[in-house]
Amino acid sequence: MARIGILTGGGDCPGLNAFIVSAVDRAEEHGHRPILLRNGFLSLVRAAAGEAVEFPLVALDRLRLPRTGGTVIGSSRTRLKKELLDTAVAGAAALDLDALIAVGGDGSLRSAHALSAHLPVVGVPKTIDNDVLATEFSLGFQTAAQTALDAVERIQDTATSHGSTFLVEVMGRRSGFLAASAAEAVSADAVVLPEQTWSVKDLKRHLRPGSVVLVGEGAWQEEVGDPESEKHLSGIVDRLLEMLVPQTETTLRGVVLGHTLRGGAPVAADRLLATSFATRAVDVATAGRAALVACRGGRTVDVDIEEAVKGRRFLSDEEMASLQVPVVGRR
Repeated sequence: MARIGILTGGGDCPGLNAFIVSAVDRAEEHGHRPILLRNGFLSLVRAAAGEAVEFPLVALDRLRLPRTGGTVIGSSRTRLKKELLDTAVAGAAALDLDALIAVGGDGSLRSAHALSAHLPVVGVPKTIDNDVLATEFSLGFQTAAQTALDAVERIQDTATSHGSTFLVEVMGRRSGFLAASAAEAVSADAVVLPEQTWSVKDLKRHLRPGSVVLVGEGAWQEEVGDPESEKHLSGIVDRLLEMLVPQTETTLRGVVLGHTLRGGAPVAADRLLATSFATRAVDVATAGRAALVACRGGRTVDVDIEEAVKGRRFLSDEEMASLQVPVVGRR
């Protein structure tokens, strides 16, 4: 009977609880022991110090939990850089783990890759940003896109009723997948994307009474702030309002969707993806292999875990050109 650790790292997203339940069920089908670890890679650090870090399997509500958002086993942003990697390896040994499944975004998957030199580790991509390079879809993205759609449609009602103009800030870091998907789905008047060079003058062309423009949180340009500053992954709409309100005749308002995009029950597509990812991840872990689970061509596959450290995914020129909604700055 193999002991397979399961943890969720980084920011939460819809679908994690569905993944956890599916992974536990699959491991038990194989006759192995799933070990749920609290609070991401921090659990391994604490286990090395002799702390209790396991989440009890008897506490899992396997019927209702997949319908909920967040992660029942908790998360953290602990990254296994050089000073913590040896401690995490010691923690995995203290827990007597035969393999580990780590669900996370870019940072967590890099930690999974580092740890895989010492233990069979299976990385599973989850992020509402959808910016993990190796996969077409990351767990949580499709629910976040639906949540953004629902919110923006409500804003469109108010914009139309009052003739106001709205700038709506959408998460996504330096990638515009979430902003582009939501803008396309609601037929927004325009979208500002991190991947496209634009100016405030370009944006002003789309600000008409009743219009709604989506703005990716990482779309900073020198005109509105230092695009290289890590602190500039939110707040762009507030900055634009400061600049544009004195220059705009129509009533201009801003909405920041923020962390509302991370929560809530996963939509059907994310529940199905969670089950498919969990099945593949457990099967790979029980085989004693290190890998990264991914969605490619509508199928769940596993690829070399080296794919976890090859960079982030961004909208291509072709993907931006195919959008039916105007991209600010794009001719």
